[in-house]
Amino acid sequence: MCKWSKRCRQTPTPLTACVHLVRLHRLALLKQAYCYTRERQLFLFLHLFKIVEIGRMVVTCDLCGKKWACASKLKIHYRTHTGEKPYSCDQCGKTFSQSGVLKQHMTTHTGVKTYTCDVCEKSFSQAGNLTTHMLIHTGEKPFSCDQCGQEFRQSHLLKTHMRIHTGEKPFSCDVCEKTFARPACLVAHKKTHTGEKPYSCDQCGKEFATSSNLRTHKRIHTGEKPHKCDQCEKRFGTAKELQLHIRVHTGEKPYICEICDTAFSQASNLKKHMRVHTKEKPYKCEKCDKAFTRAETLQKHMRVHNSIMSEANVRKLLEYQSSTAGTPKPTQDTTHVTVKTEAQESGL
Repeated sequence: MCKWSKRCRQTPTPLTACVHLVRLHRLALLKQAYCYTRERQLFLFLHLFKIVEIGRMVVTCDLCGKKWACASKLKIHYRTHTGEKPYSCDQCGKTFSQSGVLKQHMTTHTGVKTYTCDVCEKSFSQAGNLTTHMLIHTGEKPFSCDQCGQEFRQSHLLKTHMRIHTGEKPFSCDVCEKTFARPACLVAHKKTHTGEKPYSCDQCGKEFATSSNLRTHKRIHTGEKPHKCDQCEKRFGTAKELQLHIRVHTGEKPYICEICDTAFSQASNLKKHMRVHTKEKPYKCEKCDKAFTRAETLQKHMRVHNSIMSEANVRKLLEYQSSTAGTPKPTQDTTHVTVKTEAQESGL
């Protein structure tokens, strides 16, 4: 009698055992282990049988401790550490660590989209992408963080989110060695070294290194503020701005000065505060070489220069006034004459 199911009355022979196990109890087997690297069916049967029946194929990565059901999966996993991508697209040259991923990528060149959403009729080249897309309509977010409860539609988004809690930053810049939690952040960062800004705003012409930064910038023109505070209903253009605002309600101040223990809710405020200790004054006036610790202080200082007209401009103004009034032209030194603007005269 088959030991894999009480309802199954068959007693498979050793020669047919692997085929019987997979064909009749496919779901039970696949839930326990599935190897995507064995493409031929007969060898897949034998391979699965070894994993489930014998249990001798459990292997561990000696770099991160992650466990795998088979050695071939471990071999593929190692490539995440080494960066090896042996499979390349002959159309665009993009490389991949797995042949199956390359096969999926090739559909982007053929343009064939055989999977269509029944709700909005959007088409996809891969069934998995359609499945993920359907969660938008259902609102389902099956993957939740056990630390903060935040939910996600896809497992890889949860995996990336968990790095906020663990502090893990596995992606490093080969130029300055700065590390990042997401590969997209690393790609965007590298453009700071090259100076590349391929995305430009069609409203004001401002250029950006990433498309996400451009989308965020465009909200300045549209006035869109999609991120709302649940406590006071104040809205913000970016999730980062909302995150910083929430600290007003929670009182959280995670950034602490190592010298005087003053705490701040934002890293930028701590950076400004540190100049009190270091005496650093990075903002310098181009007209008088006076330096300041803050940009806003420099802006206030510049008003002093803006309200004092140059000697030439003052002389021209006085010459014009004297010519229209019929009075003698002035001969006094006008280097430091201060002329009030209309706004100052009106008291604004």
